[in-house]
Amino acid sequence: MLRMIDALSAPGAAVNEDAWGTVDGAAWVLDGATGVWPEQRLPSASDAAWLAGEISLAMAQAHDPGADAGAVLARAIEVAAERARSFCDLDAIPPSQLPSASFVAVRRVERGIELANLGDCALLWRADGASAARFGSSGVARLEAEFTAALAAHRAAGRTRAQAREALTDLLRSQRTLMNHPDGYWIVDLSGAGAR
Repeated sequence: MLRMIDALSAPGAAVNEDAWGTVDGAAWVLDGATGVWPEQRLPSASDAAWLAGEISLAMAQAHDPGADAGAVLARAIEVAAERARSFCDLDAIPPSQLPSASFVAVRRVERGIELANLGDCALLWRADGASAARFGSSGVARLEAEFTAALAAHRAAGRTRAQAREALTDLLRSQRTLMNHPDGYWIVDLSGAGAR
């Protein structure tokens, strides 16, 4: 049995860009990536908040115990992308400027449970009588380490946190060009490339 006991979302900034959802036999979390481009295209507090919320709603509608998690996620992304097209021309937006979110899910399937992740969301799980284990892999970790080192260097040079983040905007933008590329990292976005 899969049962949701509790849920808590504590935003790390003024806008909560996270979402979670559950249906019978499945639960998921989406962690929206704060945008690094000046233009907002979708009707929410941020494009990442819109994406996380829409994908979560679409996951509930696309839930199919007979399909694998990747297929369910791909269908949810298609639904969200179609809705986004009513607000903006997705084909005209460079892939690195699409909103994105990390994702993790657990689903009850005929043979047991299925775990899935994209981006840096991880899952801690425990089978009966066993120790807790971590599930999830991410190509984002090396990019976060690069950003953290650069941020520390700016702070050591006497810049405020806000000044340091401003100085690192170009680095963040260059990292976003690696979304859903084999030499980068896999993540949820409106192209659906990560779900494939």
